[in-house]
Amino acid sequence: MSNINFSNFDIRSLVGPQSHQESFDCDFHVDAGSATIQDNHYCCSACGVKFDGAMYLAQRDNLSLSESVALISRMQKTKIPTEVLPDLKDKLKLYKINQSVNELLREHLQKDNKWAANARDYVFKSRELRSDIVEHAGIGFFPGSKQFIDNLVRDFDAELLENLGLITKSKRDKGYFSLFSNRLMFPIKNKYGQICAFGGRQLEGDRAKYINSSNSLIFQKRNSLYTVPSPTVEKTKKEVAVVVEGYMDVISGTQRADRFDYFAGLGTALNPGQVRHILRSYDEVIICKDGDKAGVNSTLDFIKSHNSVIENNRVSYIALPDNMDPDEFLRNKGQSAFYSIMESALSAKDFVASHALRSASKNSVDDLVEAEALDSFGIHP
Repeated sequence: MSNINFSNFDIRSLVGPQSHQESFDCDFHVDAGSATIQDNHYCCSACGVKFDGAMYLAQRDNLSLSESVALISRMQKTKIPTEVLPDLKDKLKLYKINQSVNELLREHLQKDNKWAANARDYVFKSRELRSDIVEHAGIGFFPGSKQFIDNLVRDFDAELLENLGLITKSKRDKGYFSLFSNRLMFPIKNKYGQICAFGGRQLEGDRAKYINSSNSLIFQKRNSLYTVPSPTVEKTKKEVAVVVEGYMDVISGTQRADRFDYFAGLGTALNPGQVRHILRSYDEVIICKDGDKAGVNSTLDFIKSHNSVIENNRVSYIALPDNMDPDEFLRNKGQSAFYSIMESALSAKDFVASHALRSASKNSVDDLVEAEALDSFGIHP
């Protein structure tokens, strides 16, 4: 790719506003103020990297160099270099299959049968979502019939469907089944708007409540986040992103409190890379967990493990009252109450003091005990 020239492309548009500072925190390791922009390259004096725009984007977003070149070409509104097209072919096939399957799933949500009706009842009655939000989020339904799976195998490459985790080959016969059967389906998109995976919600029975697509050529669960951008509010107007726990929390927030954008992990513990990814586009991140013991403990675990490697002055924490999740809180308490409680989000230090220390003792703790406890969380006053 040596003849591909991006000299007119300003790498700062990829790195973000911090790149206009003389130095800033490196995206690739824990070291404050070691990164700089030099001669339109991303450089770090600590880890020694020197990336042009394409290599920087590839490393940051876990892309192939061909994908990175194609994306920068699209940003510049120039033709994608022909030499990278063969490398893109396999991934483009998978994205196209996911897009086509999602269209089928959305159609099946509207079918006139009891299973689709049950799914609609859950969406519109139990969760009180508006039809425009359901349409905007691309929510669908994966039928449980063998005929539907047979049609998928007929219309698409079965091996690619397997690679995407949409179907699984049966060990008993030559047929296929799907772990997504009879589930409400949520398309998971990458930051470029391509459907890279699906999440499925069980509506009845004793199977796992939520499952996600398995890792594939186009999807790595640990590096991914679920989000549904507001259909009505321009992203440039958003300053705050809220990290919640589930698909419905994201969608409910988008419908009922669209001052913020919402993100959720995909069944894995939140990691600092995901938070740093969000901070590239927002001034502040609020990590909002369910108000039950598990939600509080997961927040404390995150602070203890990762507090030293994120920008603490831009990250705050809240545990909702009455053991509610964000969707429940919004449906029961309303938008104003939600905005109010978001404004009371705590710093890492105050969250630990409020939850970890007070749970150990109902009485106030003295300064020495508090200092020792905060130190165990990597928080130093």
